[in-house]
Amino acid sequence: MATQLLFADEQGRVYEHPTLLAAVRDASAPGSAALAADAPGPLPAHAQLAALPGRRPVGFDPATGRMIELSEMKLGRRSARVSAVAAVLPPGWTRTRLPAYRKSAVAPILPQWAYTAAGWDPQAGHVAWALHTDRRGHWDPARHSTPELTRLVRERLARAEVVEVSTVPAGVVSFGSGVHVRDEDGREQRFEIVSSQTAAPAQGKI
Repeated sequence: MATQLLFADEQGRVYEHPTLLAAVRDASAPGSAALAADAPGPLPAHAQLAALPGRRPVGFDPATGRMIELSEMKLGRRSARVSAVAAVLPPGWTRTRLPAYRKSAVAPILPQWAYTAAGWDPQAGHVAWALHTDRRGHWDPARHSTPELTRLVRERLARAEVVEVSTVPAGVVSFGSGVHVRDEDGREQRFEIVSSQTAAPAQGKI
């Protein structure tokens, strides 16, 4: 079954196009669009569809065999200026296709999320071009922001102990420690162990 093009109106509401098919960015020709050679899968749990402001959707017209840039769409009694739509993937998923669109000169910079091409399948519903590349459970958004999260954080903080770096025994690696490593060629490098928020590998902080 062909995958239909998605587009969004000015309020971000997402619709499927009645005739145009979903197109993806053509990797062999920058700036152009093509039909994907591979089929999409069901939209992953916790993924979200997002409008891409300043970007006009491009879809394939099977009646003419041409790519069509969509700028307006009749929605009931009104005409709406439309935007391209992509799926924002949850952790553990990797995009495989970029959405096809034409960017206007005043298009805003998008947040750095994992946008992937998406569409509508009349049988499967919303679909996306993505692979589940990390199946470890700790990535699952369903495990985060649960009702008991506040209580668990308070209990963890109540058990926490503040340890001064100066009291850590020699040979024990912890946050704030300096670690010297030597590669197989005998070259040495020093790293400081820091949190993920302050990590800067180029500066020796990991």
